[in-house]
Amino acid sequence: MIPAMIDYQMCVNLLFLAFVVFIVLCYHHVHECESKKRRRICEKAQTHTISVSQPWFDHIQERTKIYEGRCNWKKAATYRVGDTLLIREVTLDTDSSFELSARITEIHQFVNFKHALMTLPLEQVLPGIKSESEGIEVYKQFVSDRTQEVYGVLMIKFELDSDDDKNTQKQK
Repeated sequence: MIPAMIDYQMCVNLLFLAFVVFIVLCYHHVHECESKKRRRICEKAQTHTISVSQPWFDHIQERTKIYEGRCNWKKAATYRVGDTLLIREVTLDTDSSFELSARITEIHQFVNFKHALMTLPLEQVLPGIKSESEGIEVYKQFVSDRTQEVYGVLMIKFELDSDDDKNTQKQK
């Protein structure tokens, strides 16, 4: 009877030890995740410059376009919520252009623009476009189906800065 008692007590001790190790590992993992979150929050927000053509620039300036679609590669893959977007108007006049400043509030990842346009309000992504298929054709002018398939796409929601000094004409 004594050997059975030792086995029982040994099992209880091993279970307790395993539980303590599990708790310590969980605490370490949670602490590590919290540290990463704090580091990201403490990191300085980045500023990114993008160029936008007409009529989309005017829609952004009028605050009717609040999502910007980009392929999820190169610079766009580094965008984070809280970062600043400097949105420059594409013009033929190389001496001056308009620039708007905005803060990224959300970033949505999609397989392609078709899925993005099926999910988000079309009038906030491409004002004036009447159908998803028409919207897909707009994006095909900038990003091929193959590139979308390989990298995916981002829909970046932003808010224009209310500071009127930043949303003015910039001389080059």
